[in-house]
Amino acid sequence: MYKGCIALTTDFGLSDPYVGVMKGVIAGINPNAHVIDISHQVQPQNILHGSMLLATSYTYFPSGTIHVAVVDPGVGTDRDPLIVVTPEAYFVLPDNGLVSGILHKYMSQIEVENGQISVPEQCAAFKITRSDLFLKPLSKTFHGRDIFAPIAAHISLGTAVDSLGTRVEKVVSNAIYPVTHADGRIIGSVIYIDHFGNLVTNIENNMLDALSGATVQIAGNETPLRNTFNETGFPQQNDMIALPGSNGYLEIALPNGNASLTFKISAGAEVTVSGHV
Repeated sequence: MYKGCIALTTDFGLSDPYVGVMKGVIAGINPNAHVIDISHQVQPQNILHGSMLLATSYTYFPSGTIHVAVVDPGVGTDRDPLIVVTPEAYFVLPDNGLVSGILHKYMSQIEVENGQISVPEQCAAFKITRSDLFLKPLSKTFHGRDIFAPIAAHISLGTAVDSLGTRVEKVVSNAIYPVTHADGRIIGSVIYIDHFGNLVTNIENNMLDALSGATVQIAGNETPLRNTFNETGFPQQNDMIALPGSNGYLEIALPNGNASLTFKISAGAEVTVSGHV
């Protein structure tokens, strides 16, 4: 696969030098690498948010892109650094559930055992062991700089992944909010709040196709399912709407406003979609 693109996803924000330093490390190893930022505004320590952003973004990159993802509240502990290879991309990241959303796409049934899932047969995972390629001295709090950035840069130069670590058959699964559906009702949760204050849920758009006349309920509010932000004309003040989001998941929004702040709704809130089967 093509390995010229390295894409970064972190919870580092942009006010500190962390992202720039990672790019500097990559440039020092492979000055020709094409580095792209997906997001550095993952909610701090929110592994599920990071996992969802990866799972809904990586398909828009060239096949063979190397994704470096760092949302790592366990940095410096005994959690392993990983390389995960899928038919479309490489992922260099901590073994803490960040890659779960990617691997789920290759699984007909998700079975979690002791907090882990088996690596699908189409994919491969490696515990990174090539400490000679790490930056020295190795920090216990900045593995994005000292482990993940240099390993990604070496992959982009053509280093064989199986020479960078030992193969593992199971990886950590993130704590997924369940989605249940039966008898014309789908019950899910808000996973994260985007920059606009929209409430992004874990209810996939394709789950809505089987329902007609669907309405969405959250925190005592109810709204019909829409197709666009202004489907019925310019909305009235504080008119909540729900619609299929561009990332493949149901979103709840307040056009020209902030749904999260206005309705005081945060991640984890229950969302119910009701309709006729």
